[in-house]
Amino acid sequence: MFSNVNQNQYTQQEVQKIQSKYMPVNMLGMIAKPQQISYIQQPCFGKRRFSAVRKTKKSMAFKALDSGNRGFLFKEEIINLIRIEGISKHSSLQELNQLLKNKSYTEPINQKEFTKIVSGQNFLKKVFEQDLIIPEFEAFKRRLGQSYDEIKQDDNNEYSHGEIASYIPPLAKAKREWFATGFCSTDSQFTQFGDTNINFSIQSIGKVVAYAFLHNLIGDEVHKWVGEEPSGAAFNAPVFDKKGRPHNPMINAGSIMVCALILDKDQTLDDLIEFYKQASSVEELEVDQNLFLQEFGAMLANNGVNPSTGERIINPNTVQAVVTLMTTCGMYDGAGKFTKDLGVPSKSGVSGGLISVIPGIGAFSTFSPPINPEGNTVRGIGIIHKLNQVYSNFNLFYKNTSKFDVTRKPFQTKIQTTIFAISLASVGDIEGLIRLHNQQANLEDGDYDKRTPLHLASAGGHLDCVKFLSFINVNINPRDRWGSTPLNDAQGEKLKQYLISKGGELGQSCTYKPVKNPSDSDNQFRLLYAAAENRIELIKSIHLQGFEFNSYDYDGRTALHLAASEGHLEIVKYLVAHGADLSKVDARGNCPIADAIRENKQEVVDYLNSIKQQSNT
Repeated sequence: MFSNVNQNQYTQQEVQKIQSKYMPVNMLGMIAKPQQISYIQQPCFGKRRFSAVRKTKKSMAFKALDSGNRGFLFKEEIINLIRIEGISKHSSLQELNQLLKNKSYTEPINQKEFTKIVSGQNFLKKVFEQDLIIPEFEAFKRRLGQSYDEIKQDDNNEYSHGEIASYIPPLAKAKREWFATGFCSTDSQFTQFGDTNINFSIQSIGKVVAYAFLHNLIGDEVHKWVGEEPSGAAFNAPVFDKKGRPHNPMINAGSIMVCALILDKDQTLDDLIEFYKQASSVEELEVDQNLFLQEFGAMLANNGVNPSTGERIINPNTVQAVVTLMTTCGMYDGAGKFTKDLGVPSKSGVSGGLISVIPGIGAFSTFSPPINPEGNTVRGIGIIHKLNQVYSNFNLFYKNTSKFDVTRKPFQTKIQTTIFAISLASVGDIEGLIRLHNQQANLEDGDYDKRTPLHLASAGGHLDCVKFLSFINVNINPRDRWGSTPLNDAQGEKLKQYLISKGGELGQSCTYKPVKNPSDSDNQFRLLYAAAENRIELIKSIHLQGFEFNSYDYDGRTALHLAASEGHLEIVKYLVAHGADLSKVDARGNCPIADAIRENKQEVVDYLNSIKQQSNT
């Protein structure tokens, strides 16, 4: 179970006892997911804690957005938040957008007016709390833009191959350099890059629209006339299955049959276009126009509901049918390899279009005319490849936990690994540490103050945890923000001697007094990371949820300590304006001003001293 076992530290019986008792488990099963409730719940390791009194959400939102506690807002502060989350076009915000449009940038909005403006805006609450399907949409947007730029520049000549489908006269006029991509989430978070103003024929992607339209009308009855299996032949081959049916709706013969059935049900092209407009929130649409593919795909990803309007477009059974056939038959003769490599339900067209659906998250669309021998856009596949290298969510059949989860809240991975390990060490929970080790968690990583599990196990006097960490060969002398090593913090003579026997050295000498009743909720650590990394919008979001700014971690560190240490003056001002305690001391006896002085953050020192002087007069 353990690598590099040192038998001098544990007897064989002890090793066997530990191995038999603590088997690997799924980490997700160790941390309970908080329930969505009307009051403020702070999720913590193995228990629930409530840290704030009930307040009206509107007043809390106003106070959270009011950075300086001035008693008013400017419209830019609201607009920027909506822009960052990528939901400017969401239908439920149109009235709000219009009201804000009538405001000048210098006209203050007081709390009463703010309450009136946001009345009924339930979706806005999710925005303020960063509770959308992609909580860090700005970071995701940057990554998508970076992927787009890398493919467009093509420094390694990976994406220059492919030919334009010149056998279709209108497509022969396309330019090789045309390239656009976009994404729409199930919460209508939207972004796009490149030549998005170019209209193009979606070609075979229209088969998805037609099949969805027909299946929603008559259900699986459609498969009396059209099969559901890959054909094994070219998409334009006139071949049929053993029952005399076209093999599936994603090839030419199958799509022709789907269109015939649509007409047989007394539906017209106008009905099909109206269906597409409802699914994609497009007001005006022309045949062969750029069809806002990512919005249509987002409707499929959202189980048949338009993410912007909330209107159900197709039933869940139709969604299942469409997405399944996109997976098995959507990428022509390359469907099998594409699904094996990337695992994303997709449909391409020989014009260079591609739509890819990530159920429960959103959809991508790409347009780039050069296609590979199978008829699929080279650059479009490249976009999915690039994102698959970074995120764990874009392959439905394999989840690599070492990659980023685009749906996780900010710093959640660090909270569930590094912070969890440090918290376990601080209370002497060797069982939890062993489980994390079995899950290949790095037990050497430090937090925002470079404090490691070994620091906290030593500071808590937990010899068994210290032995275990040494047993798995963690660095015995990591140095934290203050230059202290675990030996500096060690409590108890036996523990000190053990560290020394393993090569422990003294670092910068600092007093350390363990704190009582630290907060161990996810939001506690999310707040501290946000303060350390200058994430003001995240701090506002946490404040909106009613979290207490003077709460502290296992070392007595508050958000103001971290912001002062890093010199983030804007966050320092925000925290002070909303009740952060300047006199709060941590386990080393340092207050935020002392932190700023130690780290030579003079602007913060001057500001905090001025606030202190004002409070004394």
